[in-house]
Amino acid sequence: MSEITKSVKTQERMHASALRKLKKTSKFISLILRHKPDAIDITLDEHGWADVQELIDGINRSGGHELDMDLLEEIVRTDEKQRYSFNEDHTLIRANQGHSRGADHEAGGNRADPREPGPFHSGGCGAGGEDPAGYSLAWYGREVRLFH
Repeated sequence: MSEITKSVKTQERMHASALRKLKKTSKFISLILRHKPDAIDITLDEHGWADVQELIDGINRSGGHELDMDLLEEIVRTDEKQRYSFNEDHTLIRANQGHSRGADHEAGGNRADPREPGPFHSGGCGAGGEDPAGYSLAWYGREVRLFH
């Protein structure tokens, strides 16, 4: 095997290793932002936003993962499932879906009334858009809410 072939194979292994590490870190970020922010001692606001610097510091303290702003921006930019969003100045980050903590994402987390129906609203089946008991349903991403 030539030296060039060995060099190319070494670079391919290094690239594959870097991609695995990136994916592992991305999954850890997903776990933190969707389910367990307390695992690295950070808090999410009611809309699921976390302070970016607190996330980076918490992940680096946790061991097993190294994260800086450049790597975090790369993860957000290249994630094939578009799991994450930054705010405009990249000081806050959140997972876009799948929270187990009830984050309200509608209208970017800025909905004036969280009870306002989402884009797929069912007014019920009775007169006046409600069922006879006075309930209606609204879809919020993957979540359905029942209102009285």
